[in-house]
Amino acid sequence: MKRKLAAVFLAAALVVSGGSMAWAAEGEEDAGQVNIEERTDSNVKKNVAASLDETETEIVGERSEDAYSGTDVRSEEDGNLTARDIASDLEPAASESGDPEPVNPGEGTDTITETDANGLTWTLTDGVVTISGSGETGESPFGDEIIEGITSVVIEDGVTGIGNHTFEWYTGLRTVAIPGTVTEIGEYAFRYCASLSDLAIPNSVTKIGNHAFNSCRELTTVTIPNSMTEIGEYVFYGCISLESVSIPSSIVKIGAYAFYGCSNLSALTIPNKVTRIAYRAFAYCGTLPEVTLPSSVKSVGDGIFAGCTGLKKVTFDGEAPEITFDDRVVQLEPFEDVTAIAYCTIASKTWTEEIRNSLGSKFAGWVMPKLPATPKPPSTTDKVKPLRIIPEVTDNIYIIGSGEGATIKCTGELKDFVSVHVDGEEVDRSNYTLKEGSTVLTFLSKYLDTLSVGKHKVTMNYTYGSVDTELNVLAKTGSNTTVPGASGVISGSNGSGSANGAVTGANRTGTAGNVSSPKTGDQAAAVLWMLIAVFSAGIGVTAASRRRNAA
Repeated sequence: MKRKLAAVFLAAALVVSGGSMAWAAEGEEDAGQVNIEERTDSNVKKNVAASLDETETEIVGERSEDAYSGTDVRSEEDGNLTARDIASDLEPAASESGDPEPVNPGEGTDTITETDANGLTWTLTDGVVTISGSGETGESPFGDEIIEGITSVVIEDGVTGIGNHTFEWYTGLRTVAIPGTVTEIGEYAFRYCASLSDLAIPNSVTKIGNHAFNSCRELTTVTIPNSMTEIGEYVFYGCISLESVSIPSSIVKIGAYAFYGCSNLSALTIPNKVTRIAYRAFAYCGTLPEVTLPSSVKSVGDGIFAGCTGLKKVTFDGEAPEITFDDRVVQLEPFEDVTAIAYCTIASKTWTEEIRNSLGSKFAGWVMPKLPATPKPPSTTDKVKPLRIIPEVTDNIYIIGSGEGATIKCTGELKDFVSVHVDGEEVDRSNYTLKEGSTVLTFLSKYLDTLSVGKHKVTMNYTYGSVDTELNVLAKTGSNTTVPGASGVISGSNGSGSANGAVTGANRTGTAGNVSSPKTGDQAAAVLWMLIAVFSAGIGVTAASRRRNAA
């Protein structure tokens, strides 16, 4: 309403002004109309839009919930596009006045060269502007009658930035070539470039200012460079033709209204470094089918996906995020009017019923993993066996590839068993078997073969406590398996041995120290030498006896 009153007031002022000029022009009847047309140029349109844009925040804040009817960002209540439309309405159509269509001043004319306020050179030939020099561009040096005929911009190497408002209102601009020397795109740089459809942002750009591509209605695809860490406010607001956006993994924050009203957005991936999504960032992206909020997201603003009525699936990969509200009159649930099914992928006590309803009271339902059962302490009347590993029937050594498994026996009752952890990670039930007596747990070889060589901590968990033991995983090398630091010998199929010998046999072989048992051939030779020594000693004794008798 404010904007309509502003437009009417301005038009009335122009009529009065034009009429005064006409009366001073020797009584020509149509002079007032001519002067109105001359005064209603692009500068007037910009002034009208600027005055209306100042009230944009207030207007959006005052809208009733019924005004959020979907994705039409050109509704009268929106501040950006309506400002342009109202300004355009002030310019009479050529067909109504009977005047011929104006000649496009940017095509078929001689080359025009201008210098902007920052000293950069702008050369216009046949609708193409080439900008050269060093530093950041200033506002356009061309008048509005020339701007309307510009269709392409080529920025040469050496230009380091695109300044604030540089190409604002270049309504005929379709393509822009940005060099790798540009590091920043300023605020409002391309706002209202309604024909801009072909745009590549180089990886040299580290910052894009607020409103930079606001209301670029023909923009269909955007790739944001991975040199950026934040997407500012209103950057792609009202880009109603935008179908896909590639957000790089470097982004940690998405600003307010960043993609508001991108009604054709059909694919969106939020990377796992984003910690904050500000209010209404993706509101009224009505064709978006599904979205996943990664575990990195800790905070969301109100209405971030409000009015995204096309959403069928919403997935939350982490803890419940904090919801923050701005100071506007109308405050929306983050998923206002979204009827999708919501999924949580982790079991967490942060996902209370209150937080779920606060995110979106119209969700069709929630799919939640069950929280792990809280261990129940035994009552004073329960008879509880002390938890102890029974070493006599527990396998503490496993050889990779042996296919034997490893069994652990604990005194805890099987009915009280909860889980088993290896090195702090819970082992899936498919990787072991259980049987009573009291608890006999056998790890399957398919699981044991996935463990690294070395010692692993095994924890048996019961409803009233836990007990630890150790499992030593050994590597199999050829026919022999080294047992680092082992104390004993395993020989044959069952194993037997001494405290300091070698580990040999059909199943397990290895060395425990520097002392080895003699080989079979060595044992035979030792026996032979012993027999020879005994025989020799006997001969010596006989000879000595004969000598004594002879004497």
